[in-house]
Amino acid sequence: MISTHIIIAFLSTGLLAGLVSGLFGLGGGVVVVPLLAYLLEQNHWGDQFMQIATGTSQAVILCTTTSALLMHHRKMSIAWRMVFVIGIAASIGSVLGRYIIHYIPSKWLSITFFIFIIYTVKRMLFNASKDNSGTSVAGGSSVSEGDVFVAQPAEVKISVCSIFGFTVGVFVSMLGIGGGAFIVPFLLHYGFSMVQASAIAIGAAVLISLSSTIGALLWWRSPIEIPYLLGQVYLPAWGFIAIASICSAPMGVHWAHKLDSNRLKRYFAIFLLGIALHLLWRMYLNSH
Repeated sequence: MISTHIIIAFLSTGLLAGLVSGLFGLGGGVVVVPLLAYLLEQNHWGDQFMQIATGTSQAVILCTTTSALLMHHRKMSIAWRMVFVIGIAASIGSVLGRYIIHYIPSKWLSITFFIFIIYTVKRMLFNASKDNSGTSVAGGSSVSEGDVFVAQPAEVKISVCSIFGFTVGVFVSMLGIGGGAFIVPFLLHYGFSMVQASAIAIGAAVLISLSSTIGALLWWRSPIEIPYLLGQVYLPAWGFIAIASICSAPMGVHWAHKLDSNRLKRYFAIFLLGIALHLLWRMYLNSH
């Protein structure tokens, strides 16, 4: 029987994950993975808690990003060509990622997750290009199509996007995230606005999480008997977190279209830094 406080924790995690997904173009995994891993670890699930947290996170991301994607689509702010180029390549990479994760201890997954967050914060605070219409970025210029900002086609080559997408797919599948923390800075570099980059990242995350969830459900069985665990997906956590995140994701999308782009970047970086510090504190406690 699942306790009431655990259900409340799942619902709170889902509400925050949905807001993050809609606001920053993330799948919400950057919230779900560390919080869910903490909850599972407290229940003494052995060394498999990180694998289960990432697998469950991918199933949640599939629901959250679908909700956020529909909201962005209604606002006419998605470059679908980029969604499919990056998303399909990343989906192929995610299949490899779910296979590799079987052989990586939870400790090293936690360390990798921490490094990934620090890298993203650095990119967003110091290296991300400014979101200005008509300014030159990465050797090209951006053009406006309503509220959609796209770089010159020559500057965003399909081959580059495909290689980038495949590489991202491998890592985000192992980390249990949607990929927005990698995809958004990449698109900002090529002249996309923050809102447009977020929408593309959410679209790609739908494809990534779909293939990753299938892999998490089919490719692994826990060495210990855990009720309601299907593959690497803990069904109660998935259900409660997904429902809450679907409800809050539209609010995040609404705010994303209202707030200033550069302010969004700063909020994004500060939020990720807080997650990184929390993860570092947990690793310190576990080592003592």
